Amino acid sequence: MAWAKRWWILSSAVAVLLGSCTSEGPAEALATQTKDVKSVDAKVDAAADVAKIPDGVLVKADAPDTGGKDTYVPKPGEFGAECQKNSECDDSYCIPTADGKVCTKACIEDCPTGWSCEKVSVPGADVQYICVPRFNRLCDPCTSHAECIEYEGLTGSKCIDYAGVGKFCGAICGKDTPCPVGYTCQDVPVEGKLSKQCIPVADTGAPKECACSKAAMELGKGTTCYNTNANGTCYGKRQCTAQGLSPCTAMKPSIETCNGKDDNCDNQIDNISLPEPCEVKNAHGTCVGVLHCDPAKGAGTCDAKTPEPELCDGLDNNCDGVADDASQDGDKDGLADCVDDDDDNDTILDTADNCPINANTDQVNTDGDPQGDACDKDDDNDNVPDAEDCAPLNTKVNPKAQEICDDLDNDCDGETNEGLCDDGKECTNDKCQTDGSCVHTPNKKACDDQTVCTQTSVCVGGKCVGSGFLNCDDNNACTDDWCDPANGCQHKNNAVACDDQNACTENDYCKGGKCVAGPFVKCNDNNPCTQDNGCSPLTGCQYNPISGPPCNTGDSQCGQGTCQFGQCISKDGVYCKSGAGKCPEGVCKGGSCVIKQGQICTAKYEVDLCSDVEVPGVCTSGGNCVAQAVPSQYSCPGCPGLCVKCFIQLCIPIF
Repeated sequence: MAWAKRWWILSSAVAVLLGSCTSEGPAEALATQTKDVKSVDAKVDAAADVAKIPDGVLVKADAPDTGGKDTYVPKPGEFGAECQKNSECDDSYCIPTADGKVCTKACIEDCPTGWSCEKVSVPGADVQYICVPRFNRLCDPCTSHAECIEYEGLTGSKCIDYAGVGKFCGAICGKDTPCPVGYTCQDVPVEGKLSKQCIPVADTGAPKECACSKAAMELGKGTTCYNTNANGTCYGKRQCTAQGLSPCTAMKPSIETCNGKDDNCDNQIDNISLPEPCEVKNAHGTCVGVLHCDPAKGAGTCDAKTPEPELCDGLDNNCDGVADDASQDGDKDGLADCVDDDDDNDTILDTADNCPINANTDQVNTDGDPQGDACDKDDDNDNVPDAEDCAPLNTKVNPKAQEICDDLDNDCDGETNEGLCDDGKECTNDKCQTDGSCVHTPNKKACDDQTVCTQTSVCVGGKCVGSGFLNCDDNNACTDDWCDPANGCQHKNNAVACDDQNACTENDYCKGGKCVAGPFVKCNDNNPCTQDNGCSPLTGCQYNPISGPPCNTGDSQCGQGTCQFGQCISKDGVYCKSGAGKCPEGVCKGGSCVIKQGQICTAKYEVDLCSDVEVPGVCTSGGNCVAQAVPSQYSCPGCPGLCVKCFIQLCIPIF
């Protein structure tokens, strides 16, 4: 990609220079360049002399402070100078930023801090690379992720929900893409996943609310917001105005009351979920009831009774919360003594109740003394008060008793038969039988298998068995990973071969736990019919096929050829040496030397049984020399062929 950018800058410059010396203008010269790079939408500045980035195509510059103090004020037309249109800038690029339009410049790879070299295209011209703000929309109010992304090279920025405050644009960040000053790179939950985004912070490091940039104010950027509490959630809006970000218009949810309003923002009026209290007052007191509301009318009726003078009748006549409060109530049951014959309200009259002030309808009396269990402080008469006895109705169990083998917690320590049958194994339940024998039953409790390399361990068959072995793989090819039973996961640096994810390097190797890049790949395929266009870190060497130039296939005789779509195709009809003995002349065809048919050659024939003679001939395509004429002295009268004379005369036809 770097070579592609350098080629574009160089070719564009040459096109502009040539355009000033010929009838073809710079715009037309730029339009003839390579058009194989993906583009983003842009418009052409019709008034400009050359193809430019049109005014208003790029959106907002780097609003956040990128660090340091400006010590140089750019001159008009320079990078960073204020502008209104492309023609005011040295490089013909005027782009809007968060604080107004400024001039930018063309680039190959690097741009100033806070800027990124990205591609744009315009009608009638090739893709162009210019410096654009990395954080152009950072902290803008938003409603979707798409509002936070401008160029495909800067994708990954998210529209972050800051709870009820609103949604604002973040900016993707990481080790190689730090945030500007005033922002920190944090993991932010976005749609169920964590994404590293730039978040605004105060000088103390505390979270800070986003503010509207100048561009956001001009565009009237806005977002949704809400107030929420136990009563509900109310939604509203916030808008960038000339005075900054407006307050959230959402009201605070409150308990629904009978007022003709939707107090809890559930889109229903006077749908009271909790009874709304109401009062009826007079000189005797205040009685509280429930308001029966007419929905959406904001009015209703109270069902409270009217207060009356207090009487000793078991009723709360004046609604002060106490019945007969002017009379004595010994058992505090709300019923005055003047009307109460059962002070503990257990349906047993005081005269027959073994615990008259403690409710005990069943009248249970375990130890048979005058007091029932409900008011007896030692129900089993073991000399241990019930409050200190873990089994107040069992004389064999109390804190002073000795533990015996009877399956009871005799000494009230929370354990039964402790120590009497303990086999010292955590994976067995030890039980003491009433006959004094011990039973050890395997359990399925969680246990400790004495290694940190397992995540869980449980008892199986009386033994502790570990499971869920730790995955110590740190996903780093440059470390050897294993688990130590005592210390857990261990990672040791190695020196093996690795891949640094850059297709332009080879023989990468591990060093210090990191993958170190090897030497750069030499992008030369030794093919005269391709153009070597450098190397892309993602896809490796780039070779573009070409057609037209002469080339050599490498053959010693038929090597002449021309490039066609990246391959050297041999040229037919060139003279060559076939090496076929009597038929040495040849012609190149399809890259091979074939025998030239019809060339003159010398054929040898036996003229008689004792000698032979050479006669003229013609070569066939198979390399055979075929005789065409016979010397007259060897002919026989009336013989159209070869006359053989050796003791006898013999006519041999030639054809």
